[in-house]
Amino acid sequence: MIKKNALIFGLALAVFLQYCFYWGNLDSFVVEIDSCDNIFCDFTRYYYPMGKKLLDNPVPVEGFYYSPVIAQVFSLWRFQSKDAAVVTWGVVQILAVILLIAVWMHNAQKQNFPLRLLYLFLTLTAMPVVHNFKWGQISIIVVLSILAALELYEAGWKIPASFLLAFGALFKFYPLVFLFYFLLTGDLLFLILCGFFFLLLGVALPALTLGLKPTISFYFAILDSAGARFSFAAGKLPGINSLYFPLVTMRYFGEFNNPGWLLPLQIVGWLILSANILLIALVAASNLEHRLRWAFFLMLASTPFFVSSLWAHYLVYLPAFQLFLAFVIERDKHIYWKYPMLAASVVLSSVFFMQLFDAWRDYAYWGFLTWSNLLLLVLAYAELIPKLSWREGFGWYHDRLRSLTRKGFAHPVRSLWRARS
Repeated sequence: MIKKNALIFGLALAVFLQYCFYWGNLDSFVVEIDSCDNIFCDFTRYYYPMGKKLLDNPVPVEGFYYSPVIAQVFSLWRFQSKDAAVVTWGVVQILAVILLIAVWMHNAQKQNFPLRLLYLFLTLTAMPVVHNFKWGQISIIVVLSILAALELYEAGWKIPASFLLAFGALFKFYPLVFLFYFLLTGDLLFLILCGFFFLLLGVALPALTLGLKPTISFYFAILDSAGARFSFAAGKLPGINSLYFPLVTMRYFGEFNNPGWLLPLQIVGWLILSANILLIALVAASNLEHRLRWAFFLMLASTPFFVSSLWAHYLVYLPAFQLFLAFVIERDKHIYWKYPMLAASVVLSSVFFMQLFDAWRDYAYWGFLTWSNLLLLVLAYAELIPKLSWREGFGWYHDRLRSLTRKGFAHPVRSLWRARS
């Protein structure tokens, strides 16, 4: 145990020393990772001001697109000066990274220490994780809540799992898509619990302190501002660091300033998303090992195709997905081409690869993280399609529908689909 802990500490220290050697100081790190010359720019620009003014004026500040309960969380920093708040938010960021590592290292591959070391290395050197830290973003908290919910659900702890999934969705609403899996498997209890916690945290709790009308107005305000910001109206496209699949593809073909390419590429992205949804449906209907994990990672890997406001920090799930595929591939006899593809995904998402470029813009322009994610999707399809039966999958849903029809919808609790984890 002491030797293993020493290896873990040594690896973490080696990565930290490489960062210190390459960047020299925090200021250089901040400038060379992305735009904005200050550490935790999203915190100082949006989160801290929102928390500071919430109780006096419960209206979202420009750039704050999260629910009122998240604004209440940031109001905990209103008693601190800006400089002190930056320090304490830095502590939160470090703790989130540690928890992200600990949760997945503890339960993913308990018996394989080399894979646990691999995950530690992947997480500490992943560009999305470093990008999240630079901006002081909350994506790592969202993904942490998703992965923790997955593990708690598999362990039979549905109440805390539903709480965490609802909590993550109140930061950034896209985690609501994970409910699709539980809808397919017929776990009505879990859906009800998620709905309960979403309403409790998202409406009831803010209404107690802000009032119901200001809470509802807060939601409408963030919907209006987010719609105006991310609708691509009047041909206004995000910067070169956007990882939204259509925009990355437009940059790749040199058509970034040509909005006419946007809709066709969005259709391509929606088709990929539809294929992922179909694959998730087949996974849910199967007896496949780790089907909940497959479904969750397929949903996470779908974000570049439907989240238009996608930046590097959204993809902090990449190390966990890479480790999961490494675990699956390790037991596969036909691995000759899979390891190189997995290695390519790791390289493209690595900080060390980014360090080979003269400036962060040169790395960001080509959307390497989107392609890293796409490689993982290809590997997932290669692993899943030979193991899934279309006939059995559609037959499973056909039988469930016939059962519902036969029993009638007057007794929905008695006619539930058999919940599957």
